[in-house]
Amino acid sequence: MFIVGMIAETFIHPGSGQSLGAIDLPVARERASGLPYIAGSSMKGAFRQVHDDRAQKETDKEKREGLKNKIYKYFGKELGSEGAGAVLFSDARLLILPVRSLTTRFVLLTCPMLLRRLDRDLERIGDAGLGPATLSVDAEVMLVHPESPLIETEHYLEDRSFKAKRLNAETIQGVDYLLGKVVGDAAKEMRKFVGIVSDDDFLWFCSFGLHVQARNNLDKRKVSKNLWYEELLSPDTVFYTMLGDRLADGDSCAEDVLAELKYLQVGGNETLGQGWFRLCKSSSVSKKTQVVSTARAVTEQQPNKGGVPESASPTVAAKPKVGSGKKGGRRGR
Repeated sequence: MFIVGMIAETFIHPGSGQSLGAIDLPVARERASGLPYIAGSSMKGAFRQVHDDRAQKETDKEKREGLKNKIYKYFGKELGSEGAGAVLFSDARLLILPVRSLTTRFVLLTCPMLLRRLDRDLERIGDAGLGPATLSVDAEVMLVHPESPLIETEHYLEDRSFKAKRLNAETIQGVDYLLGKVVGDAAKEMRKFVGIVSDDDFLWFCSFGLHVQARNNLDKRKVSKNLWYEELLSPDTVFYTMLGDRLADGDSCAEDVLAELKYLQVGGNETLGQGWFRLCKSSSVSKKTQVVSTARAVTEQQPNKGGVPESASPTVAAKPKVGSGKKGGRRGR
C-alpha cells in the first residue's frame, strides 16, 4: 500500500446531500468528530472515471478492449455483477485546513489528532512512524516552525486570537517527516505557513471556518427562482488517501491505477471548475519491508518562562500495532 497526498488546486465540494440547517449543501463530515472527509467510494469513482475516459478515447478496438478489461480487474464490474476489484481505496482524510487570517495572508492549520492519525496510517501500511506522539497544544496557542514568518505574533484567525509559539527541534523533525510523506517536496515551503492548534480549536474551524458560497437560479426575467448556500473547502486544503492491492498475485494494480496521473477531479460542481486536486504519491511499501522498528523518540513540549517551548529529553517508547482497516467521483487527467 502507499499514501497519495491530495493538494486542492480549486474549491472542493465533497457533498453529503441536502441539509435542514442554515447551509443547504454542507460538505461530508465524520459523524463523531465533525472532520471533513471524502468517502472511499468517491475516490474509487474518481479514479475509475479517469480510466473510463482513457478507454473511450482509444481508437484502436483491440487496445480499447484491453483497457476495459483492466478497468474490470482494478475496479470490479458494474453494480449488480459479481467480482470485486483488485485495488483497495480508503477514505480521503483531512490533514491541513487553510484558515483566513487578519494578520497574514492565511494560515495552514492542523492539529495533534490529525498528525497522530497520519502517523498510525503510515505504520499500518508498513512505514516507520516518526511523528510527535505526545505533542499537545494549549487552547488559543498556535505552534509554528522557527523559520515561519508567523512566529512571535498574535494572530487573528477568523474572529479568534492565537499566540504563536515555536515548535521544539525534535517535534519539528517529526512534523516535517509526516508532511513530506503526504505532500513531498512541497513540504519545504508549506511548513512556513503551517500552524498547529489544539484539537478543540481545530474542530471549531472545521465547523465555522469553511467557505460558504451563495448560488442562485434565475428565470428569464432575472428573478430568483431558487437561492441556496453550499459549503466548500478552500484551495490548498490537504487530504491524503491510501491505495493498495487486494490480491497477492505479484501484480501492482494500485500502481497502474495511479500511473501518469497528476491531477484528479473529485466531488461536485465539476462544470464550475471545482474539485481539482494535485496528487503527490509517496513511495510504496513492499511486503518484504513491512516489518519495521517500533522504537522511536517521543518528545514533550515544555514551555519555559518566556513561553517558548524547549526541547525535552527524548524517551524511547514502543509503538503499538494498528490493525488494517469506499458518492461517486468524476474525472482526472
